[in-house]
This record gives sequence, C-alpha cells and structure tokens, in this order.
Amino acid sequence: MNLEINSIHNQFYIILGNYIKARINDTGDASDVLQEVFIKINENLGSLTDESKLKSWIFTITRNSIIDYYRKNSNHKKSELTECLMQKIMHETDFDNTESLDCCLIKFIERLPEDYRDIIMDSEIHGIKVSPRRTPYCVN
Repeated sequence: MNLEINSIHNQFYIILGNYIKARINDTGDASDVLQEVFIKINENLGSLTDESKLKSWIFTITRNSIIDYYRKNSNHKKSELTECLMQKIMHETDFDNTESLDCCLIKFIERLPEDYRDIIMDSEIHGIKVSPRRTPYCVN
C-alpha cells in the first residue's frame, strides 16, 4: 500500500477539522480530538488492507474519537444537545451528513413563541417559501 501520513494529512485535515468542530463546540477540545485522530491514523495505517476504504476508515476513527471525547467528559451534566449529537454521531455513515443537527434544532425551535416557531418550521423545515409581502404571519 502506498499511503503516507503526510498526504493523508494534507487531504483530510480541513475536512476532519470542520467535521469535528461542528460536533465539539470548544475549539481547543476540537483541536485536541483532531490531533488524536491523526495520531490514531498514523499508528494504525498499517492495518488498513484496502486503500479504497481509506475515507470510511478515517471517518470511523474520527467518529469514534468524538464519541470517546463525550464519554470522557460525561461526568458533566449532559444537555439535550450533547445527547442528541451523541446519537447522531453514532449513526452517521459519512462526512457529508447534512442532517446532523436537525433533531437538536427542532427541540430548540419548538420552544420558541408560536409565531416565530411556525415561521421557522414552515420555511426551514417544511420548505414552504413565503414572500415577505404576502406572509400569513404577523410577527412584531
């Protein structure tokens, strides 16, 4: 296999960094997890037998590292957002998962006052386009 850690680092550093930062709010902690991911990649690169599975293999390491981060910090009170993210992360299958925060956002949207909640649910969740001049909503 002709894989080098430098080329993997160059190819995946930004993607992994953004992926991790989207799931871990603390920038310092996200950087630490990213560093741990590349350490694990470097230590276990020899165990990858099929080069075509590199992306999914790296994704698995990254996802597991994020889960480990939350488990390690579980002595803190878990919020609904943290719990939701943990569930989503465990079920993700690729880096391109755009629905990773839907369940969390909906919980927060449901807490908004009715007028605001209806506007956001219709326009952002249900995809209903509303012209600002012809809106059925009356929000002050």
